[in-house]
Amino acid sequence: MKSSLVLFLLLCSMAGCQRREYVYIDKKMTWFSAQSYCRENYVDLATVTSDEENQRLVLKASSLSFAAWIGLNKTVPNGNVWQWSDGETPNNFMWVKNQPDNYNHEEDCVMIILDGWNDVKCVTYWPFFCYWRFVLVKEYMTWKEALDYCRTYYTGLASPISENQLSLARTATTGTQNVSIWTGLRFVNGRWVSVSSTPLGNLVSLPSCPVPRYRCGARNTNTNLWENRDCDEKLNFLCY
Repeated sequence: MKSSLVLFLLLCSMAGCQRREYVYIDKKMTWFSAQSYCRENYVDLATVTSDEENQRLVLKASSLSFAAWIGLNKTVPNGNVWQWSDGETPNNFMWVKNQPDNYNHEEDCVMIILDGWNDVKCVTYWPFFCYWRFVLVKEYMTWKEALDYCRTYYTGLASPISENQLSLARTATTGTQNVSIWTGLRFVNGRWVSVSSTPLGNLVSLPSCPVPRYRCGARNTNTNLWENRDCDEKLNFLCY
């Protein structure tokens, strides 16, 4: 327990200990459409890994008086294993009594209701909760080191693409020690991609044929423009 606390405090000193913030989306969608919406505009469908996070979500849900999608699912490629949409492995479950029941072997997605979680068919239409959490890490690392760090301690190296994500990222990067910070963009097989598999859309403008060493994507926090930089350069970076 003591070693866990020491690790937590160390990470907090290196990065802002920013908790997940949940956003209620008052649009009825299938689970898959809700997932796409959250990934395009925030980070992902809501992930809940602690009693504190669940309580905050329940309070939001109770004020709305009906159910909403969260990110827990056992869809392809997870098979029969519950997994969060952002790839995190569940560490506890908060099911309603007698759930999950997988009625008719069709209930592979999860909604939150007043009493807890309930498994339902993914193709039904419900409002949903997205989450966002961009964490600025004030350590100097290469792009690959930053990627590994984010995957070890968070979910991944952030690729804020949409206008809303970029606005949230600007808030998170206040206080950076570099003008430029690493993001999850990388030039691979002739095109720029996000390591989180997020579609880049038309908001990313980077050279179409960068020289080999300059094939990692950074964000300039002064100009708010994208940059291709030497992948071995050591910068602060943004996790999610």
